[in-house]
Amino acid sequence: MKNLKLILILLVTSACSQAQTILTVDFDAIGEEVNDSSSEYFMPKLLDKMSQVGDSLYYEDYYHLYYGTYHLKTYSPYGLSAGSPDVDKFIKKKKYKKALKRALERYRNQPISFYDLESIVYCYRKLGEEELADWYVYHYRNLMTLVMSSGDGKSTSTAYVVLTVANEYSILSYLGLQRASQALLSDEHGQCDKLTLDKKAQKKVKGKKKTKELYFNVSTCFLHMSKSLKE
Repeated sequence: MKNLKLILILLVTSACSQAQTILTVDFDAIGEEVNDSSSEYFMPKLLDKMSQVGDSLYYEDYYHLYYGTYHLKTYSPYGLSAGSPDVDKFIKKKKYKKALKRALERYRNQPISFYDLESIVYCYRKLGEEELADWYVYHYRNLMTLVMSSGDGKSTSTAYVVLTVANEYSILSYLGLQRASQALLSDEHGQCDKLTLDKKAQKKVKGKKKTKELYFNVSTCFLHMSKSLKE
């Protein structure tokens, strides 16, 4: 237990020593934009725009929406994005309106939860609101594309930059991959989860090698932890 605490302290200290530019993502610049009410990327504006069917969101919008979540007071790397017993309970009881209301509330508090987007789409489908369901599928795919454009996942230097561990598993599911094991690494690029994949579960594609492993940079989780320890 003492060794575990020491490792945690060292990792948090390492995260604190890094400037808040992680690989391809400049969190400091993003923070200025999403907290500036005069900016087109002011977070409440982005969330309102996302909820209006037909309003176009572009790459920069999704970039600030996803990575700007780090600067929200509601950001919790091990919290909301991992799932919701309330939403699951309502869906199980087929109370789709209540499940939808709760999922939308959760998503507005932390707009990086692929789990909540999936729940929103599912509830809209069950309620016969196909246009709204398709609208959130559109957001889901664009956010996935955004995160996977942050790197190629092949090494710690080109890792996908994610804000939660739950996002790692959502991306694996989206890619049709399964995790065999997981290890936390720390180097000059920050903290990374190395996910070794189950190659036997992957379908054979002619001319393409199976994916052995993927890397996800999770430095923001440790930066958030360091800020929490200071408060």
